[in-house]
Amino acid sequence: MCRLGFRKNALRVALLFAAAALPRTTLRAQSTAPSETIEIDVAARTHPFPHFWEKMFGSGRAILSLRESYRHDLGETKRITGFEYVRFHAIFHDEAGFYDEDKDGKPVYNFSYVDQIYDGLLENHVRPFIELSFTPKKLASDPNALHAFWYKQNVSPPKDWGKWEQLVENFTRHLVERYGVDGSSRISRGISSSATASMKSRSGISKCGTSPTLISGPVIRKRPLTTSYTIAPRAPSSA
Repeated sequence: MCRLGFRKNALRVALLFAAAALPRTTLRAQSTAPSETIEIDVAARTHPFPHFWEKMFGSGRAILSLRESYRHDLGETKRITGFEYVRFHAIFHDEAGFYDEDKDGKPVYNFSYVDQIYDGLLENHVRPFIELSFTPKKLASDPNALHAFWYKQNVSPPKDWGKWEQLVENFTRHLVERYGVDGSSRISRGISSSATASMKSRSGISKCGTSPTLISGPVIRKRPLTTSYTIAPRAPSSA
């Protein structure tokens, strides 16, 4: 009991120090943020809520999946947990060799490592949940905008959005041609974006063959922070 009480008190003290360390402008901004009311229709028809998050693991960066030790651990984890998807960063990182440009600045794509990465997952009966990240070096608007992670991915927006759209389209088209996107597809239809700071929103539906595939570029949340919510039942309709 004494030890538990000490831990609780230590946590309170740590939180107080953390709050004291915040800039006054940050505290003021949070206190003045708008509140929202969420209305719930208690008479609405219910439906099952699948725990989709229990079927997927996050896993570092893409190039790691080429290691023999990674694939061994992937197979063992699949055997033990039965998970279905894995998501990792940096499929567009230069270490994966996917994007380059010739002397005239024309894009050059190389799917060698990309195919090996996704094939290795599928051989272990795990489907990739694809994240589009990060900006390739020759496409980055700021070569010095490197993330703090030790593999130094570039988090600046593309300097040419036309080339970025071509990159995403060619990448998506290749996956569709190799794996398909119908109901029996071995690859996840969900292609998500990397939420990278300072990136402008860029998304759409690409028509690849006969099946639509969702493609999305890096996005940033610009909606003001909401500090409080009020949950209220929706008033019954008079009709």
